[in-house]
Parts: sequence; structure tokens; C-alpha cells
Amino acid sequence: MICKNCNKEINYGTMYCINCGSKVTNDDRHDSYSKTFWGKLQKGEDKIRNWKLVRFYFSNTFKILFFICLVVYTGWQLYTDRMSMTFLESDSYEIQYNELFDEYYILSDEETFKLELYIPRTTDKVRIKGYTDDKEVYSDTSSAGRAKLGIKKGEYDYMTVETIDNKKVTETIKFAAP
Repeated sequence: MICKNCNKEINYGTMYCINCGSKVTNDDRHDSYSKTFWGKLQKGEDKIRNWKLVRFYFSNTFKILFFICLVVYTGWQLYTDRMSMTFLESDSYEIQYNELFDEYYILSDEETFKLELYIPRTTDKVRIKGYTDDKEVYSDTSSAGRAKLGIKKGEYDYMTVETIDNKKVTETIKFAAP
């Protein structure tokens, strides 16, 4: 840093010149700092931060794009949620999912209960199958709608519920019977 009064080299950050004693202004200190490596680095960071945040994140274009993406994402989630079969909650049972085997476990203290499923509107029919020792011992097909399955503990090892659309199985849920 150079003193403006005597033109001698002085250390950065000093308040007064050690040669002539004149006061170094804050503007002079700021100017000399901006010429150092750290000052240039900070100036570059400030430019990037100002360009990205102020000009982009707070711009009307970003707000509009963000809002459109949020609406599309929400709509897609609602659409896909209504396109898949799901278990409905109840006080008479609890549902757990095992990702490894891609099957559900139904836990209940009751001997018999009604298991409720949401069936998508696009489904033509629902097929319910009961298995014991990996052999199909029960099968029933009904029209689509809100499915209520009468479950009796120990009747089957596991069960499957299939949605059928245009004579094709579109989705299958496997669950271990209690």
C-alpha cells in the first residue's frame, strides 16, 4: 500500500503512515485490499453470488418457472398416486412393506378383519388369490372399486391382489397373510 501524502510503501491495514504520520482513509485501505490476492478472490465471489442469486433466483422468470414446476410435480404425484393400487389404513390392522422381497405384511390382533384396498378407476376387474405352500388354493375375480377382503388368520400363507385392465394384469400386490 502506498501513502498518498509521502508516496512511501506502508503495510496493509495500518491506520497511519509510519513515515509522515498522515491518516490512511478507509477507502484507501479498501482499494489496496481489493488489489491483493484475497481481495480479488472475494471480489470474484461477490460477482458470482450477485449474478446467481439476485439476477436469477429472485427474478420473475425463476419464480414463474419454479411455480410451474411445482404445479406439474404436484399434478404428476396426484396422477400417479391414483394410478396404483394401495392399502387403506384401518384401526384393525397395520401394514409393513419388505423391499427385499417386494411384499407386504399385515399385522393384526383380530382373528378376522376386513382388509381395504384402493383400486384405480382405470381397472376393469380385481383378482384375489390365496396361496398355501406356494399352491393356489383360492381365486376370486370381482369388479373394480374399493376392495374389501375378508381375512382370517392362518387361512393362507400369502395372498395376491391383481388389477386387470383390458384382460391384462396391470399391477400385483403380494402380502403375507397373518
